[in-house]
Amino acid sequence: MGLEYKDVYFTTKDGQQLHGWYVPGNTDVTLLWFHGNGGNISHRVPEIAQIHYRLGVNLFIFDYRGYGRSEGVPSESGTYRDSRAALAYLQGRADLNPQKIIYFGQSLGAAVAVELAAHQPPLGLVLIAPFV
Repeated sequence: MGLEYKDVYFTTKDGQQLHGWYVPGNTDVTLLWFHGNGGNISHRVPEIAQIHYRLGVNLFIFDYRGYGRSEGVPSESGTYRDSRAALAYLQGRADLNPQKIIYFGQSLGAAVAVELAAHQPPLGLVLIAPFV
C-alpha cells in the first residue's frame, strides 16, 4: 500500500520479545495502536494506510505476546505488560514527542488502551468497537 515502515522488536519487563511496525508521519503526534483479538498487525494494513494518509500521524502498531511474530503466550496480564513495553519503546525514541501520544484501541485493544491510560494518561484516547 506504499507505506514506509520499520520492523521493530522490543522486550517486555518479563523478557518477551514483541514485534511491531513503526510508520513515520509528518506531524509530531503519534498513534499507539492496540489491535483486537483476531489476527495480527498484518491484517490491519488497509486501516493503517487509511489513518496514516488521512491524518499524517506517526503510527506504532505491535502484536501482543503470542500474536504474529511476537514471543510468548497470550494472557490478560500479559497484554497489559505488552502495552507498557510498547509505550516505553515510543517514549525512548528521540524523534518523537512523548507528550503527544494517542492510544488507539480496537475491540479487545480498547480494554488494553483503557488500562494503560488509567496508569499513564495519553494525549488522547480513541476506542473503536470496545468490548464487542
